[in-house]
Amino acid sequence: MRFAARRDPRLDPRITPEQWGASRRVYWIRLVTLVLILVLGTGLAWFYYQQSLDKTRDLQPEQVVEQAGLFLAKAEAYRFLAQLTGESGDGYFPEASMHGEYQREPLLLHLAGEAGSGENKVPLEYYLNGADLYVKNPRSGTWIRVADAELDELYAFQPDNLAAPLVTGLRSAEEIRREQLVGGEAILYSLELDPKVMQVQPSAAENERVEYRLWVYTRTLRPAQFQISMRRESEDELAKPSLRFQYLITWDFSPTEPLVLPDEVSSQTNGE
Repeated sequence: MRFAARRDPRLDPRITPEQWGASRRVYWIRLVTLVLILVLGTGLAWFYYQQSLDKTRDLQPEQVVEQAGLFLAKAEAYRFLAQLTGESGDGYFPEASMHGEYQREPLLLHLAGEAGSGENKVPLEYYLNGADLYVKNPRSGTWIRVADAELDELYAFQPDNLAAPLVTGLRSAEEIRREQLVGGEAILYSLELDPKVMQVQPSAAENERVEYRLWVYTRTLRPAQFQISMRRESEDELAKPSLRFQYLITWDFSPTEPLVLPDEVSSQTNGE
């Protein structure tokens, strides 16, 4: 009864009706203050909890990038999407969009998509099963085993080659901003990479510019995306056309079922 009396002055015989309004105001001020304190305290607790999950807080940008590269190098499996877009002064640019899956043990890499310019795009699909390469004929839809094939295109999607620029080829890294991606919060870094590791010839021309960027998830230090952007402006389009392109690869490391070579691939090539 005492609590009720403090809540409503009309139930408290100790105060006069003239004091009811002031008593109610004091009550509501105290209630609002208490609610604000609770909300502020909860917000601060949530903020510091989120901060505690950020594994990049005590690391330099170069260390974060290196950790992302090491995670990629040791990955047992992942899915990926790679896209190449751009434009050229001569009107021709071989765009490509590829998606695939990688598994370390037993080694199996699946790559599918299309490449080409405009209406000349060609569907592509490969399986690298150990040392055996299988290619799908885009016209007949049948599979063939390719002996002594050049595998550079497929090796480019394997973890060792993808991680090398971030570990052995990293010269410097600079944080640009934080972004919300599908997999959570990530930090975007601008990278300076060794041209030898990237297997590109550095250009001293003022009209050419190459940029490397990497997104790393703050809670796991897993790489999210890697981007290469190149721009070349030209005053003589006939001799050396202008060129702009952007390459972006996105990784998904969530657990999946073990990869196996489809029966149709093995059955069509066993008779060779």
